[in-house]
Amino acid sequence: MLSISAIASASATVAYVEREALLNYYDEAGVALKRWFGKGAEFFSLSGPVDPKALHNLLDGRSPDGKTPLVQNAGHSKRRPGWDLTFNDCKDLSTFWAVSPPELRRRIDCCRAKAAEVALTLTEEMFGFTRRGQGGKTLERAAMAFAIYEHRISRAAEPHLHIHAISPNVAVRADGST
Repeated sequence: MLSISAIASASATVAYVEREALLNYYDEAGVALKRWFGKGAEFFSLSGPVDPKALHNLLDGRSPDGKTPLVQNAGHSKRRPGWDLTFNDCKDLSTFWAVSPPELRRRIDCCRAKAAEVALTLTEEMFGFTRRGQGGKTLERAAMAFAIYEHRISRAAEPHLHIHAISPNVAVRADGST
């Protein structure tokens, strides 16, 4: 199941996904469970494991290094930092994963990751737009960035497979502007 929630605080969001990621930073095969995805991430040369500072800067409306504002209201307290798209697996799969041998866990993880990436690719294609012009009346296609965090336990420390795809409210237009 997919749930989408608005991010109210860049700092709180980064702290939460990072804290949970520390519990399972790598899977049994040594694959990072937090990674960049999307054409917007490629534009910003973001690949591999998510750097929490770069994610915080993007959520704040700034370049990954924090030096360049990418939007007019970068850093403003009333700015919408982004969206948390959370892919929640059913309890049965989470429990089955928890008692499975490592090879089966890897196969399940691979299927889950691929499914999330397909959904995020479609999200970027169907909903990747930015506004321009007076009052933001002109819509343009735009590339999106996602910071993917795979979590494996609930807040109650029970098996709960879920993937957070954090989408900063910064998109890249075809001309390279944001």
